[in-house]
Amino acid sequence: MMIYSMTGYANATHEVPIVADSDDPPTSVSVELRTVNSRFLDLNFRIPDEVRASEPILREMLTQKLGRGKVEIRINLQRKLMAKHQQKIVERLQEALGLATAGNAPALVTPEETAERIRQEMTIYGIRIDINEELSRLSAHLNETRRITQQGGRVGKRLDFMMQELNREANTLGSKAAAKELADTAMSLKLLIEQMREQIQNLE
Repeated sequence: MMIYSMTGYANATHEVPIVADSDDPPTSVSVELRTVNSRFLDLNFRIPDEVRASEPILREMLTQKLGRGKVEIRINLQRKLMAKHQQKIVERLQEALGLATAGNAPALVTPEETAERIRQEMTIYGIRIDINEELSRLSAHLNETRRITQQGGRVGKRLDFMMQELNREANTLGSKAAAKELADTAMSLKLLIEQMREQIQNLE
């Protein structure tokens, strides 16, 4: 199961024949999606009044596909539509929105390499000072982080919690540093955790 980034952009356009076998020119309907990270799912629609009635349908579609993130949805019409054609446009909007959503490329985050660097920093501590309890907890947190990552799906909140736990243990290790070399190592450890957390902020 893939892990998806909350930061993305997509767009799609449909040429909509208002009435079949009509001489009227088709109307161009474009859908644009912009997404950034957010703790919750926040949908912001900017659509013409002519198709405002389609918002509940589109909102339901996005809610089914997205777990969290701030999403801006822009819909543009080439020209105004008469009320009798709104249902046709609603159908085409759903198609365009589906294409735009499918166009969002997933960003797979694999922190195994960073986790290995953290383990190396932990080894340096183990040589210098008795911190077995802290190392044991760090190892358990890293194993859980790896398990969550491999599971995939909407894991952003759970991984963010694990980063908080890792950072807590790193602070404890830093407080035990009796020499400058150990203090520097503690700082490196915290920086690595922060790098992982920055990536995780963009995950659903």
